[in-house]
Amino acid sequence: MNDLKSRRPGERGTAASNGEASPSAETSTQLIGTDRYTMAEAAKLKGVSYHTVSRAVRAGRLPVQRLGRMALIAGDDLNAWQPMRERAPKRYRRNQPEADASPVFLDASLGERLELAKRLSTLYKIIHGGSSELPLEQLSELICGRMVEVFHLTRGTLWLFDDALLVATRVASIGGRMSSLGDQVDLPDYPVFLEFANGSVTRVSPNVKIEMEEVVEPAGGGTLGPVLALTLEIGGRTIGGFFGDRSGAPFELPEDHLVLARVLANQAALAIDHARLRDRERSRVNQLSAILDQLRQGVRACDEHGRLTFVNASDRRFSGETEGATPIGGDAFQNHAILARYDLEGNPIRGDRHPLARALDGEKIIDWEYDVVLKDGSRRRVAVNANPVLDDGRIAGAVYTARDLTAQRVAERQAADRLRELAIAARRAEAVADILSEISTVRSAAAALEVTIRRMSDELLGSGGLIMLRDVDGRFSVSATHGVTIPPTLATSFEPIAIPSTILALASQEPTQLAYEDASVAERQLMDAVGARFQLIVPLNVGERHIGVAYVNYDDAPGPTHLDMTFAATLGRQCVHAVDQIEIVSRIDARARHLLNVLDQLPQGVLIIDEPGAVVSLINRSAQRLWGEPLQARTLRADDLRMIDPEGRPYSREYHPLLRPFRTGNEYLGEPLTIERPDGSHVDILGNHAPVFGPDGSIVGGVSVLQDREHFKPLDRAKDEFLSVVAHELRNPLTALRGNLQ
Repeated sequence: MNDLKSRRPGERGTAASNGEASPSAETSTQLIGTDRYTMAEAAKLKGVSYHTVSRAVRAGRLPVQRLGRMALIAGDDLNAWQPMRERAPKRYRRNQPEADASPVFLDASLGERLELAKRLSTLYKIIHGGSSELPLEQLSELICGRMVEVFHLTRGTLWLFDDALLVATRVASIGGRMSSLGDQVDLPDYPVFLEFANGSVTRVSPNVKIEMEEVVEPAGGGTLGPVLALTLEIGGRTIGGFFGDRSGAPFELPEDHLVLARVLANQAALAIDHARLRDRERSRVNQLSAILDQLRQGVRACDEHGRLTFVNASDRRFSGETEGATPIGGDAFQNHAILARYDLEGNPIRGDRHPLARALDGEKIIDWEYDVVLKDGSRRRVAVNANPVLDDGRIAGAVYTARDLTAQRVAERQAADRLRELAIAARRAEAVADILSEISTVRSAAAALEVTIRRMSDELLGSGGLIMLRDVDGRFSVSATHGVTIPPTLATSFEPIAIPSTILALASQEPTQLAYEDASVAERQLMDAVGARFQLIVPLNVGERHIGVAYVNYDDAPGPTHLDMTFAATLGRQCVHAVDQIEIVSRIDARARHLLNVLDQLPQGVLIIDEPGAVVSLINRSAQRLWGEPLQARTLRADDLRMIDPEGRPYSREYHPLLRPFRTGNEYLGEPLTIERPDGSHVDILGNHAPVFGPDGSIVGGVSVLQDREHFKPLDRAKDEFLSVVAHELRNPLTALRGNLQ
């Protein structure tokens, strides 16, 4: 400092005026007790090394008084200190004492300055300690209060500047506000703030009215006094300013105090900037934590020693781990809610293969899938990414993210199962269509039953099968077999009560599985005969009508699956409908043949004509005799049959008598018509025509019944003879009556 000066001992009369040490200086030099010496001067005076003095100071053998980082030793204490050199023989003393070493001169304010230095040293510790622990608002209050205390002020205000927003914000006030300004003002509107922002200010300003009237006002309505103004600077950047006064009382600060004030302001700027950075860092950490907590992936991080540094909410939710179960700083590899980890082959994952452990070894992990077993016993699939955290090329920690793939894998398996089921269903639908097509090619119900049991057994992977139909008396008889031979000694007809599983299947109208152990006596006999240990019983129902049952045999359990059961029910329904249709068609064909035989025996000619096309679908033998030639149904149109009108002209298609009901929808009875045969001869007939209507009321065909009028001539002659006889027999009595009456 500029008021600290050094002075020669000769000026104080403590050494020879010519500057040379007397012969007795080594042992007789006495130091003035009020003088202060640095450790380097003390080493010269005592003829020892600097390190000897330093060790004595550290050991407490040599008292010192500190001024900042400077250690000062009093003359009396230096006189009293006897280093080992002075106790050793002279021949072992390597250095000679220098009596002309100068003490450090301190003016009369030494005590005040020493006390100030102590307070500053303590203040530095408080300020920098607070910058690591206190929020910015509290730190600002602390700094403002300590500056007021150190410089014996009564009021103080601390402003911080924001260069980006160009605003000044009052962050702390001690002893009341120094102005009526708002807590935030625009920098460009106040020159004193612009002065602070553009350069370093360290002064006690006496002309407050001129320089700082905008930001400082009198206390309690008094007068304005001097104001201590300090800029808070760091690295050439101004971050704020301090203003303080003694409530109007005059004061000055010497130059050395202003230097200390500048140093204090710089330290305060460092602390505030550190607190700002810490607040911004904390804000970024909080924002990052909030963002990571919103992620669906679990996130966990550790330091280089494997200690937990972060875990997000998703990671805790996934495992069900409670808050604080694994505290920050605990073992990051341990999760008390996870019992074990297994790879996809089912092998346990050791602790040294934990994703974080692998990342700490420098390994990068991408989408590593494995299973975890939680405390509740559930098993979940996860995919993990892990990476080391590098700091200047050194691994300083690791982080991993985990995605819960359980629902996704379940959905994928379900989708795969569904696709497999759809493929099986499509193949089996084709199989049903193929089976029905094969059944349609056979002509008898017995052959259709043989096809049904053969294809059903093949599609359901059975070893064979049989079908039993229900008889009129209610008994069930074997009607078709495949892959089995019924021995002659075994009954092939069963009472319903003897086969309860069959009755159950018929009642439920759903396939039933029958194991050998659960079968009745009769059912076991049947299973023994066909070599089955397991049977699938498929009911064959048409609506509410029980036709029978199909048995598909299996050599061993478990037999068919659920899909097989569903397919068997569908196949059974479709096949029994096809068989039933074959029986219906057979009955219809039999009745049709019977009807055709009847029609062929009629003496009248009968024609059935179908629409569209007016094709003759039936023409009996009597009709063919009327036209005098053989005629083939289904190859003949109605208007191809020649008929002539009373004038002998052929009928056109539009007016053909056989087609008249199609046009009008009316019946025509007893209509006299004439047929023209190929040989040119004519046949007189009486025709009866009627349309045939479909379910919707439209005309789908017509029927004509034709009678040869030659068959009526004997009747006409008999009628004439009868009338002649009656007239003759009645004429005589009538003549007699007429005569009598006259």
